[in-house]
Amino acid sequence: MTDNHIHNGDIGISMSRVTAAEGSPPATLSNSEQKRQGPSVVLVRASEIVPESVRWIWPGIIAKGKVTGLAGHPGLGKSQVALDVAATVSTGRRWPGGSTTRTPVT
Repeated sequence: MTDNHIHNGDIGISMSRVTAAEGSPPATLSNSEQKRQGPSVVLVRASEIVPESVRWIWPGIIAKGKVTGLAGHPGLGKSQVALDVAATVSTGRRWPGGSTTRTPVT
């Protein structure tokens, strides 16, 4: 592994180039080494990712425990939609399309 350091004013950026043999496990660092090196990126092959099941609040639209964005131009009703989602979740009533959240989400 080689490290290149770039310093721009008060910002220091550390870039590392990692070379590893095909199929070798990723290198692990101790907590003190991680703190010394700062933030890093961990690369993982897609074939090594284990799929997880998704639980839905609004089936196919809003996943439980995941980040959901509500975006659009001003004045299109995002706040109204957010309030309606909150009311639907808290009361357990039917979603548009007929599906329900079986029990109110707390």
